[in-house]
Order: sequence, then C-alpha cells, then structure tokens
Amino acid sequence: MSDESAPRRTKKQNDCLHQSLRGLGDTFNDAGLDMRKVLKPGVDIPWTAESVKKFMFNPISMVMFDRTSSKLSTIEIQKVWQVMIRHSGENHGVTVGWPDHLNGGKCK
Repeated sequence: MSDESAPRRTKKQNDCLHQSLRGLGDTFNDAGLDMRKVLKPGVDIPWTAESVKKFMFNPISMVMFDRTSSKLSTIEIQKVWQVMIRHSGENHGVTVGWPDHLNGGKCK
C-alpha cells in the first residue's frame, strides 16, 4: 500500500502536520473528549499534538505503511490523515481540516 516513489514530506508539510495534530487535540479537548474518552478509560488525560501523533497518527501509519510519520511520503501523510479524521468524525463527531496554507506556503 505504500508509495515509496513519492517524495518525502517537506518541512512545510511537516509544519502543517504538526499544526493539524495540535488542532485536532485542541478540538478533542474543547469537545470534552479527553484521551480517556477516545483511547484510555480511567484517567483524564488532555490531548497534545504529540499525543495525537503517538496514539492516533503513528499507529494508523504503521498499519497502513509499516512506518511512522517521519518516514512517510507526502502522499502517504495525506492518506493517513484522511483515515484518522474519518475515524475521528465517525466515532466522536470531531474533524479538523488539513491546512491549505501555513506561513504563506502550500501544505501539500
């Protein structure tokens, strides 16, 4: 399922990924959906960009492409994001769009 011929992600795409992860974490928190409600029952754990990446994005990328975010191509990052956001929307009513631009540049 991987597209190893696609270019590796750019710094701008990396910045966009982290902005989007932070946005999803903030949106979960604002909706009252701490990590306990989404992933781990029993402990109230607020979301951060790093926890979204560690507990959602990277596990999905491992299943889809057998590697974590730092090794994904530009195309693979988009595919993982789409799966993660679809799951989040269907199961928790929470979605965050991929930013079209970050600091004046494209995020793709």
